[in-house]
Amino acid sequence: MLATPNMSILIGDQFDMVVMDEAHKIANVNSQITRLALRLQPKYKYCLTATPIKNHVGDVFPLMGWLCCKDWYKGGRSSAGWPFPMDNASKFTSTFLSKERDLTEEKDKRRADPTWRGVCVKSSPILSRPTSLLRLVKPNLFYIDKPMCNPAYVPPDVQDVRVPFGVEQAKLYAHYMDRKNIASTNAMVKAAVQGSYLRNICCDPATCDQNGDGTDKTPMVKSNFNPKLISTLELVTEILAAREQVVIVSARQGFNNEIASRLEEARIPYGRIDSTIPTRQHSRESAEFKQGKTRVLLMGIKCAEGHSFDQCRNLIITSLEYSYGSFDQALGRVDRLMSKGARIRCVLHRASIEEVMFDTVATKGESADICLKGKRVPRLWKPADISEILAESITAFDDAATEDEGTCEQKWEILKTKMELVL
Repeated sequence: MLATPNMSILIGDQFDMVVMDEAHKIANVNSQITRLALRLQPKYKYCLTATPIKNHVGDVFPLMGWLCCKDWYKGGRSSAGWPFPMDNASKFTSTFLSKERDLTEEKDKRRADPTWRGVCVKSSPILSRPTSLLRLVKPNLFYIDKPMCNPAYVPPDVQDVRVPFGVEQAKLYAHYMDRKNIASTNAMVKAAVQGSYLRNICCDPATCDQNGDGTDKTPMVKSNFNPKLISTLELVTEILAAREQVVIVSARQGFNNEIASRLEEARIPYGRIDSTIPTRQHSRESAEFKQGKTRVLLMGIKCAEGHSFDQCRNLIITSLEYSYGSFDQALGRVDRLMSKGARIRCVLHRASIEEVMFDTVATKGESADICLKGKRVPRLWKPADISEILAESITAFDDAATEDEGTCEQKWEILKTKMELVL
């Protein structure tokens, strides 16, 4: 945009027009890059982004302020199009967002200070007033979908694969479905914590913090090699046999670690773009996959942006975050504007919280996503509430429908041979 970013302070009003691409990066009003960008005050302003909401609808707060109000960055200024001054982000958040407990931050604080007993709260992806938000943003928003840009675009084939729990995994899952095993006195906090625990056990039972010690007090999962992993590797084998590549997206690092170890056993070249790899190496991992040097690319669901793979049409999603945005970002790694029909498979545990999340959020979208497409939220549309999703998953759970982790390990020996033969 500018050779020297701080020039925006000096000549921010000298441009006739500014077009801001990848505008979703301007999401935090307190970051330096956002404050510098907001100082650009041309006559015409445009923002371009495929994912205006990365985490929650609060991400659009600085973008809308910049677009709708002259000199908004100076503070204390608003307009009819955006009645929230820059220093009033809390009002916007309290108006449109609900709250949930931030377990990761709490864990970090306890690690730094074992005596710390506080509670950390963060904004939830759940939108509280979708109709009001639509009325506010629609005059300044235009949504362009892929078919509008490319009439030859072929939508992806998205299919879900439902698999049972592992036996040990089901016992741990059932343990935390009993709320007396959740350490909290506040009922709302307990529900949020419970949902997070159950998602972790679906994603990464053997190495998640909720795994037990093997006593009657807390069951223990000794292996991540459960039906989800074997199904994922079976899909990978089919794709490799067809001489194609595949991207695998997981919400937890431990599951990627398990897949990586099995690929190494079978001598399948793979790359990784997740929290185990320094950010400075992500571009190299991406380039090697595009060049065909690696056949499989493992990605974290929060890293599933900034890299796209037109040469690859296969994507496997092994776990979900409670956000339509992260799911949509994952799809976009292989579902591109010139796509001729990407093949996307979501491998989910049957009768689990992630299955209910997929049915209620991933396939229908969130109210925030609907609003940002400039569409009125349907009259019969009902916001997905975490407590209701939790209740539905608890009702559906059946620990009889399981498969022993040891049986899955036996299947691996056969599958590994098949995988080695496709090289």
